[in-house]
Amino acid sequence: MSEILQDPDIIWIICHNATVALPFTGDVCFPTPAALVSILGSQHQSLKLQIWQLGVYKGCLCYGVELVEYQVPHGYKFFSLRSLISVLSEFEFNLLGRAIQLIRWDKEHQFCSQCAQPLLYMPGETAKRCKPCALVQYPKLAPCVLVLVYQSDRILLAHGVRHPKGLYSALAGFIEPGETVEQAVHREVQEEVGVQLNALQYVASQAWPFPHALMLGFLAAYESGSLLPEPQEITDAQWFQIDNLPNIPPQGVLARTLIDTYRSKLGR
Repeated sequence: MSEILQDPDIIWIICHNATVALPFTGDVCFPTPAALVSILGSQHQSLKLQIWQLGVYKGCLCYGVELVEYQVPHGYKFFSLRSLISVLSEFEFNLLGRAIQLIRWDKEHQFCSQCAQPLLYMPGETAKRCKPCALVQYPKLAPCVLVLVYQSDRILLAHGVRHPKGLYSALAGFIEPGETVEQAVHREVQEEVGVQLNALQYVASQAWPFPHALMLGFLAAYESGSLLPEPQEITDAQWFQIDNLPNIPPQGVLARTLIDTYRSKLGR
């Protein structure tokens, strides 16, 4: 730990309960080793913190670490990753998301699920191994589908029970065991709003670290059925004219990418 802190070219992603330390302004300026030392104080030489190498950012090695009982240095504060979506580039969002996901996985996988013995880090791999029973644990992802249903110049948007007030977005759901991605698209839309689809078109994917999802985005044409929102998931679902939309997700979110993609197809 002390050797890494002496390298001025290393950049730190400092996390705390799924938030990230950045300057008060929210500008993308990650703490240097000196800033991390100022947080840890004189104890930094004796601390045994688990750190994760995240990749390279602007030519510098980048590491992630979680701080539990320390204050951020003057001029910094902790931001939620959601609040930074419109500020970060796609690479920066994925970098911070990787840090938060690895730290969460580390905290949630301290013991073997087969024999309850402590898990040990595997050198050179993002994995943990149980020495007594040899079970290896890797970080898990939860694949999800995100679907924008369209009909001519209208798109189907919904307000989910967990959405902020007034925000409408595409339909989404997790892929179930034994299910293909395409089957999940049809099932989720049928279950959530009661309509059938055709002409599925894959558009893009997005790592979504809330807490560990991988979003797969589709456009799909409406085929049949009347809107019947599932009340435990959807509070409202409506068809909206592409030129007269409600409050929708911001740039940088896959749902917005789907909406903008269909808008471009219509030449709008």
